[in-house]
Amino acid sequence: MTFTEIRYDERFGRHMVAIRPIPKDAVILEEAPYAIVTRDDRFCSCCLAPRDSCASRGTRQPVSPVEEREKPIKPLHLLCYKTTLRVVSDSEFSIERFVEAQTNTTSIPEKFTDYTCIARLLQQDMDLRESDVQLVRDRVARNTPKTASLGLGTPEIDVVIRHVYKTFPQNLQGITSVFEAPADPDGGSFSEARIASAIYPTLAMINHACHPNTYIYFRKTDVVMVAARDLQPGEQIFHNYGPNILHDPRCDRRAMLSRQYRFECFCKACSSPDPVEIQFAVKCTFCHAHRDFSPGSCGRCQKELSLTPFHRLDYLIERIAAHHANSEGIFALLEEITTLNKELHPALSKSYGQISKICVEYYLKCHKYDKAVDSFLSSSNVVKQLCGPESISFALEILDFFRILLRFNEELLLQHKSIFLSCWKALRYQKFFMSETFERFSKFISSLDCQQSSA
Repeated sequence: MTFTEIRYDERFGRHMVAIRPIPKDAVILEEAPYAIVTRDDRFCSCCLAPRDSCASRGTRQPVSPVEEREKPIKPLHLLCYKTTLRVVSDSEFSIERFVEAQTNTTSIPEKFTDYTCIARLLQQDMDLRESDVQLVRDRVARNTPKTASLGLGTPEIDVVIRHVYKTFPQNLQGITSVFEAPADPDGGSFSEARIASAIYPTLAMINHACHPNTYIYFRKTDVVMVAARDLQPGEQIFHNYGPNILHDPRCDRRAMLSRQYRFECFCKACSSPDPVEIQFAVKCTFCHAHRDFSPGSCGRCQKELSLTPFHRLDYLIERIAAHHANSEGIFALLEEITTLNKELHPALSKSYGQISKICVEYYLKCHKYDKAVDSFLSSSNVVKQLCGPESISFALEILDFFRILLRFNEELLLQHKSIFLSCWKALRYQKFFMSETFERFSKFISSLDCQQSSA
């Protein structure tokens, strides 16, 4: 069943809308890449699994004898080559049809696997180095006999190459993997890094929102887009291009989008009349109204913002980090930190979540397990509310808590199994590279499934 269609209007350009009710968690789009290139040689180019564990034993995609002899080139040059090669190798390719599609920026492709879907991608006005164009041109000419049989010369091939290069800034989709830092006495950390770049022609038609109504994950190299909430007919489908409400203030998001994508964002999160974004807000120390953290008076009570409680909070956190207290002393500090945090930050602010997270480990060190769980739920709730319960950001919060409990008290895992089961859907499709914690987490979830089956 088709849930959506691509439309065009003057305000939004080409965009995707729902044409029938879409329930939360429904798959909206599943698309194979038109072209893809890995940026990390540790991952298989066929399935993006780590080379030492993928089903194809880390083999590369089949290449011709001519390609096998080619010298390695940079990932973006290689992606331009792969895209151009597929375009000019299309059995129906004609340069006239390509140029016609290229110049009609309001048209919608009939098929998103046709070479004209690449011609219809928006370009960014940019200067190209002739050496880069020549590099791709020479490789294309060597690796497809069609250029000679169709009489395609340098000018025709260059039209495609230049167009493809100019579509990259606005249309490339990064594919990330989660890396786990080696364990140390204080525990490691998780981070995401780009392992591949790809062109997904349909995904490229979807507009950006800083707090989108969808999320994506990758099944091997295919992108899967899922509804983050119930969507109604006529509602526009949004995708996040990178800057989002959890990590970036409005001014930074708009600056990044303007710099890379050349548009000013007017999504709901950016055009809200409230000048203070709650995730970056603090509370007025007198009336607890939300405001940004800057010197000046409160817009509600007109009193000057007192920085003394914030300085006190910083001092307490420094003392905790420096271990300048015994267990009971740490517990007293944590109680004061928790109280101050509630008084100074909204429950959905980034700082509130970060400080709650700091408290988790130290409550565990004091064997105050219920307090630790409460602090974790406060921290993860910030991410859950802002990013969604199936987001990778929320899943990593859960995984981090799982790792902490492994270090302190494994019995708590079963007591709070519902927390871990809630994030498995978000985690199971993510790409983890050499993550011991994720392997143990997978086994823990499997054991819970076995227990439920036997019951």
